[in-house]
Amino acid sequence: MNHATAPGAAESEEAVYRAGFAMGDHSARHLRRILRLHLTGWGMTEVADAAELAFGELISNLVRQVPGRRCQAFIFRLPDGEGVRVEVADSCTGCLA
Repeated sequence: MNHATAPGAAESEEAVYRAGFAMGDHSARHLRRILRLHLTGWGMTEVADAAELAFGELISNLVRQVPGRRCQAFIFRLPDGEGVRVEVADSCTGCLA
C-alpha cells in the first residue's frame, strides 16, 4: 500500500515529484492525496480540485488500460508558480489505439 505524508520543507520547495508505481484500485486516491500535499506546500490550493480531477482520470485510465499497471507519476510545478502539470507514463506500446 502506498502512503502519503506531508512533504518536508525541502521537499515542498522542489518543483517536481516523481514516483514509480504498480497501480491498483486505490492508487488514484493515494496519488491525489500526495498531489494535494504538494500543492498545499507550494501555496497553490486554488488549483487543487481541478488538478486532482485530472490526475485521478489519468490514473484511472492507466489502471483500466495498461497490462501490469506499471507506471511513473509526475507532478510538476510550473515556473513562477503559474500552475501545475500532472502526468503518468508507462512503457506499454500500443495499449491505447
